[in-house]
Amino acid sequence: AEVHVAHLLAAFRGSFPGVGLDLEVGPRSRVWHLLRSHSVDLAVAGRPPHDADLTTYALRPNELLVVAARSVLESWRDGDPSAWLLREHGSGMRATLEGILETLGSEAPRLTLGSNGAVIAGAVAGLGATLASRELVDGHLAGERLLEVSLPGLPLRRPYHLVGPRRAADRSPFRRSRPRRRRVACPRPGVGADPGTVRRPRAGC
Repeated sequence: AEVHVAHLLAAFRGSFPGVGLDLEVGPRSRVWHLLRSHSVDLAVAGRPPHDADLTTYALRPNELLVVAARSVLESWRDGDPSAWLLREHGSGMRATLEGILETLGSEAPRLTLGSNGAVIAGAVAGLGATLASRELVDGHLAGERLLEVSLPGLPLRRPYHLVGPRRAADRSPFRRSRPRRRRVACPRPGVGADPGTVRRPRAGC
């Protein structure tokens, strides 16, 4: 998410050059702690918690899919790859993949590689299969360094949410006059370079 945030912050700075900005990237567990404790003003993440004190201000489309190198697909046995490559504990991407594996009843070994870049690089190297944002692996898919794996319920639509404290409309963080400094937090996974379009959520989001 931090790649999209960087582009959005650059656009914001262009309109409000006098406003200082801090961006913190970390596991989703830390991101929500920072937002609830008012240590940051806004958070960008794929799966916000159900919290009456938080609200979603905008959404951006995002899709998750399982990918693997051709060699891993060719050696797929009994519905399982040689290994599943997972993010670090506390990562939303890890939690999502673990939920998928529980549904599939997968018994393949699980390797924790930590960062999003590491799991993608591991998949390209043939270490195993992993879950990733389509935008992040588009180049690998086009060059056939990775292939999309067809599994039940996939791909997942998991839009990015711009989340902040619930307030009256006239106190929205986007309507404050000339704030001196703002802090934004987002989970560690990276996405593609094109920030795309941020749209307002429909009622009920």
